[in-house]
Amino acid sequence: MFLFLLLYCCNLSAKKTGPSDNITWRVVDWPPFYITNPTSNEKGLYDGFIEQVSLELPEYKHHKVKMNTLRARKQMKMGEKICHPSVLPDTDALLSKVNSILLPHKLIVRNEVSKLIEKRNKTMSLIDVLNMKGITIGISPDSYTTKLNKITKRYLKKSNVFINNDYVNLIKMLFLGRVDVIIQYSPIVRYLSHKENREDIYKVYNIKEIKDQKYTLVHVACPKNAWGKRVINKINNFLVKESRNSRYIDHRIRWYSKEERSILKEYYKKIYLKDKR
Repeated sequence: MFLFLLLYCCNLSAKKTGPSDNITWRVVDWPPFYITNPTSNEKGLYDGFIEQVSLELPEYKHHKVKMNTLRARKQMKMGEKICHPSVLPDTDALLSKVNSILLPHKLIVRNEVSKLIEKRNKTMSLIDVLNMKGITIGISPDSYTTKLNKITKRYLKKSNVFINNDYVNLIKMLFLGRVDVIIQYSPIVRYLSHKENREDIYKVYNIKEIKDQKYTLVHVACPKNAWGKRVINKINNFLVKESRNSRYIDHRIRWYSKEERSILKEYYKKIYLKDKR
């Protein structure tokens, strides 16, 4: 009898300390920021972040579900228990402290097209490209920063604009020559081009219309309700705690080039730690 009571009490205690709630994390096939089908022990920037938060918040059962940005935003607006680990500051949701800093979007241009519109510097006008005849540009609507979204929205019905919300498919279409230009973060294209041995078929340009934007701040987003507020508060506590470890920056910049890592280190020192004090 005593043994039965002891086991019963232990079982009750285990239930009390186990997960009492759920968080669904939005993920997407977008390596190396998210690596949903790793071929080795690779972890994407935000996969690693989700893993760390999952360990820090054991009171939640953590699920990862693949979904595009539009679906994630819609479900958060409906108040569902979904959090998105990589949103921009204009997202309509409760936002965490800054959880990472990215360098701005770039124009990724196939070499044969680049020769036609070659610039002496490394900057190119997105509006000029959108207005060029005979050049197809791949667009993922509402997936960029505010200014780029506003520009691209005006051109979505043009015959030279190909719309695709699957980031990886759009990059592969560039590799195959089905589109000539895309807008993307450079580590995404660099990672995939290395995997597919396509590193010599494109050039990368800064975008003239966002030349004053030196970096992009990224946050975690959760729904605008009491549940979301509790989760965001806990994530903020984790981010503050993590920032005291000098290695916090390592996985956030690992996918950038040596030159880009040097630039980002300065931004992290000057900007990232501001809201962690």
